[in-house]
Amino acid sequence: MERTIDINRTLRATVISLIRLGVHPAILNPIVCSKFVKQVCYPKALYGCELWGILTSTEWLMLERTQHYICKNIQGLPRRTRNDMCLPMIGWFSIESYVDEKKLLFLGQICNLPCESVSFRILIRRVNDFKYNDGSHSNLGFTVDIMYILQKYDLSTYFDDFCETGLFPSPLVWKSIVKTAVAAFEIFIWTRRINIDDDFVAFKTIKKAYAPHSAWTIALKHPNLRKKSTLFDFCLLFSKRQWQWTIHAL
Repeated sequence: MERTIDINRTLRATVISLIRLGVHPAILNPIVCSKFVKQVCYPKALYGCELWGILTSTEWLMLERTQHYICKNIQGLPRRTRNDMCLPMIGWFSIESYVDEKKLLFLGQICNLPCESVSFRILIRRVNDFKYNDGSHSNLGFTVDIMYILQKYDLSTYFDDFCETGLFPSPLVWKSIVKTAVAAFEIFIWTRRINIDDDFVAFKTIKKAYAPHSAWTIALKHPNLRKKSTLFDFCLLFSKRQWQWTIHAL
């Protein structure tokens, strides 16, 4: 629990530092802000997450709340915005899926090592202990966790084939497989949640794809539109006030 609290503090502090430096939706496009956060803040705060053990639901909730706070800030959304609305607006998945993806990629790196390497031999030894020994598995750490993650994303067949044949997809191919499986799982869970919630009836007509919103992508491709929209807002505000003054004069 203490480790998770420290991670939350580090993640928040790093993001706040970036915001003070100008990584803010008032200055940069939310997609650009997202890339800064994912490439700078997450690797620092979640360093070594590949070797984490199984976290409790309370710890995951703490991490998810921190991510929701960050996601709303970099998009300039109100704090009370529903989490299932703010994440797909920028194309983010849960932080649990981020950690799972890192663990799966780490597994791919080990499986592609030479058979003589120490890490490879340790993995095979612990996998055999997990499969064929009926004792406690609490001391196997990464091995137990990765087995559950493989089942979660329906990727167990790749590892089973590896244990039988010694063949495993190359790092690039495995990365593509993992990203596709994680995205499919997250989108399925998100779709199921919003389909049973009446609060998302209007939202589903606006947001039909789990990808950065068109408002962010168009503004990124045409940055001059931002200045024009600001001028347009100013003109509307001026016209509104002028109309109010006319009404009062009458």
